[in-house]
Amino acid sequence: MNAQGIVQKEELQNGVCKSVRRSLLAAMLAGSLALVSPAISTAAPAPRKEIRVLRVDRAAIENLQRWVSGGHDTWCKDPQLVASAEMRRIAPEFAGYQFASLPLEIKSQAATRAEFNYTSLDGRKTYHITLRRYAWLLPLAGSARSIVWVPSRVEILTNP
Repeated sequence: MNAQGIVQKEELQNGVCKSVRRSLLAAMLAGSLALVSPAISTAAPAPRKEIRVLRVDRAAIENLQRWVSGGHDTWCKDPQLVASAEMRRIAPEFAGYQFASLPLEIKSQAATRAEFNYTSLDGRKTYHITLRRYAWLLPLAGSARSIVWVPSRVEILTNP
């Protein structure tokens, strides 16, 4: 074999090696994309978050406290019943629960603040309700335990 034939043979081998390397690299890239794409497609979008900070109407809350202190609507002193009433107000699908409290999860409760969570049956929405007892109602209520609970904040998380 002459020198030119040897050079051509080496070039042919190098070309084949480059071609094989390219094919191998392409196969590896395609394989890694096949492994990663299901993970990308199953990544759930972030839930939508809506926060409502409720306006504190001091005169209306004082009137409510007078009404409750007069012996009416004493359920306003029970945080779970107040949270259930707020759920019926903000979520029309719960309007049928007029005389029963909804199964709310107590997240935390203190003397002047209570937080409740409720997740809809389909799991798409989670409601977080914060209630407050205002110290400025104490003169009207007579005792701390008689102060009414008032919704102060609602957070709604909607999963897509």
